Amino acid sequence: MKLALTYAQFQKLIGSNNAVDCSTGLIDQVIYDTRLIFGQENMVFFALHTGKRSGNEFLTDAYNKGVRNFVVSTLPELQEADANYFLVENVLTALQELAIYFRNSFKGEVVGITGTLGKTTFKEWAAATLSASKTVYRSPKSYNSQLGVALSILSGNQSADIWLIEAGISEPGEMMRLYQIIQPTVGVFTHFGKGHGANFDAETEYFSEKMQLFSNVKVLITPNEPIFQNCNTVELLYPTSEDENNIIDLPFTEKSSKQTALLVSRLARYFQIDSALIRSEIAKLEHLSLRLETFEGVLGSTIINDSYTLDEEAFLEALAYQKEVANKRPKILFLNAATQFDHFKALAIQEGVDSVYPTSSLDLSNVLTEIENAVVLIKGNRSAKTEWLAQQLKLKKHKTQLTINLSEVKHNITELTKHLPKLTKVLAMVKAGGYGAGAEQLSLFLQRNGVEYFGVAYADEGVELRKAGITKPILIMNAEEEAFEDIIAWNLEPAIYDLAQLNVFVSTCINLGVTQFPVQLKLETGMNRLGFSTDDLTPLLAMINAQPEIRVVGVYSHLADSDNVLNRAFTEQQILVFNELCIKIEALLPNKFIKHLLNSEGVANYAHASFDMVRLGIGMYGCVNDPKLASHLHPVVSWNSTVSQVKNVKMGESVGYGASFCAKEAMEIAVIPVGYADGFKRSLGNGKGTVYINKHPCTTIGRICMDMIMVNVTGLGVKRGDSVEIIGEQQSLLAFAKLIDSIPYEVLTSISKRVHRVYIEA
Repeated sequence: MKLALTYAQFQKLIGSNNAVDCSTGLIDQVIYDTRLIFGQENMVFFALHTGKRSGNEFLTDAYNKGVRNFVVSTLPELQEADANYFLVENVLTALQELAIYFRNSFKGEVVGITGTLGKTTFKEWAAATLSASKTVYRSPKSYNSQLGVALSILSGNQSADIWLIEAGISEPGEMMRLYQIIQPTVGVFTHFGKGHGANFDAETEYFSEKMQLFSNVKVLITPNEPIFQNCNTVELLYPTSEDENNIIDLPFTEKSSKQTALLVSRLARYFQIDSALIRSEIAKLEHLSLRLETFEGVLGSTIINDSYTLDEEAFLEALAYQKEVANKRPKILFLNAATQFDHFKALAIQEGVDSVYPTSSLDLSNVLTEIENAVVLIKGNRSAKTEWLAQQLKLKKHKTQLTINLSEVKHNITELTKHLPKLTKVLAMVKAGGYGAGAEQLSLFLQRNGVEYFGVAYADEGVELRKAGITKPILIMNAEEEAFEDIIAWNLEPAIYDLAQLNVFVSTCINLGVTQFPVQLKLETGMNRLGFSTDDLTPLLAMINAQPEIRVVGVYSHLADSDNVLNRAFTEQQILVFNELCIKIEALLPNKFIKHLLNSEGVANYAHASFDMVRLGIGMYGCVNDPKLASHLHPVVSWNSTVSQVKNVKMGESVGYGASFCAKEAMEIAVIPVGYADGFKRSLGNGKGTVYINKHPCTTIGRICMDMIMVNVTGLGVKRGDSVEIIGEQQSLLAFAKLIDSIPYEVLTSISKRVHRVYIEA
């Protein structure tokens, strides 16, 4: 929201009375964290006190970044001549008063949301459902505190029909203040669970505090639970059988998700949204991302490190994630919860966790036998013990690490597909180990987040995905005859590209007694690789219609030049040929099938040819050639290592194998444990490669070794243990690919499996 307040208006609203030159200037943007300053104009910095830190400590940083207006509770000793300092008694209270002013100017409906479980999920799902027919603003994901709610209001869209604002409390007296800021017209109480806030004397006190949010609402939507049935001060709306019908197609089965979806349906019906539309939108809901790391552990285990916070909602979400990753594998919980261990342990056992151990007294050597092939969740507030546990359980101790941000993959898919027709499916290409990122973890995440199809090169890749728990269709693009039995056994979809191959596959089906097995047809439209051409269609379709063993579920082809926007004729011709072939096939087959042609670059440049499904590969990692689209995509992978040693090299001394580098003057070099066996190409030696240490570019010295490189760090103050960026903020994946005169595909697929993979959702 652009505030558009004069200095005089602003000073009055926040209750500041000190002398400030209010003759000119506007306040448009509220800033409370100097890390969030990125060249905005007309900013005001609220110097909030957090813990032991005073906001005044950051005034100089804010000033240097362009801020000229400051809200402070104590005036700084040194004041800039061209800056305004608005003095208030309490900076947070001043910010909240500003939020109340803008809340009062909003004339739409405000939905206040609280509960001990499911608040954020409800808010996100309600926004997705209501947005089908209403303009909706929702507070950011974790903005439910005294500060967060005020910032949510100040960020609100004044032209929206509905605001969804989440409220959370930890101490008595907080909810009334949040009520004054939010002033909800409609209330939603998602759930009131067992136990109560640590700072409340009893559950009844905690419940009463929560209910203060709904002091003046028109209706309150709640689950049909006993604790709500005695609330006589407000009209209650419970989910009904109509809401049960609306969530039939909900893509999740756990009880908490169903209850949340019922409340979403009831709210949508309150706002008079058609039930058919509610049902279709609920069918597309996605799980929320958790802030966690997932990595390969010792003894064949998988480790989920979620040692950030320990509230009940986040805990149950983490358990649901563990359950999905585990499939049929054992589930172990290492829990850091000193005061509520028994409560959280009971919840974990109820959700199917096999063993629960407290981190405070854990002797890892006593539980190693249980860890074998298990999925281990480390949960609780961050501590030295939980960090030690995570490090001890990692399979590989190689200091070089590839980090994959799965949340950014989701963001990129959304950006790539936002301009496609609404019902267009997404096939995620996860061949070659998910382009080096790790096919199993990536695919499980994508399956949870609504991706309908997966594609791999070979059958063994598909089998591994099935073993990992992927239940969605998997297309095998290079379906080799030797793998046909595995394809059938694991219900994979082979790409059929010539008559001889089709004949062998049909024979295999006959031998195994299989009928109506799903296959996809690969068409030749101009790339001149695998595929049926126009002349093949008559015998192909005659054979398919004569063989009950197979059923065509998809038809596809490949674009050869989809990134060429200067000369579009070749690609448009491919699109035309593909469409004509599909029309002929449709006329002769008894069933409908999925048509797909576009890859990531095709989505960027030829969205009109999306057909029924698109195939996304490298675009999921934020790499496309179109600069406009690329600006909206986020990087997904970062590749880091650590300095092993810093050495002084004298003038005339050589470095590395073959003495290919000789120092012309005294210099410092850093030795880094990454080499061509890890994917850092040998061609990057002797200055052709660059890494970043403490944000400084450091070029390679000498030849690249199998397991290490040497770089020039002269005068940079680099120390042993400093972090090294190979790919990241300073050097993008595309920039690194250019160093080796290659493409991002080759870089990612060349990174060795010995490089430790860490997956985060944030």
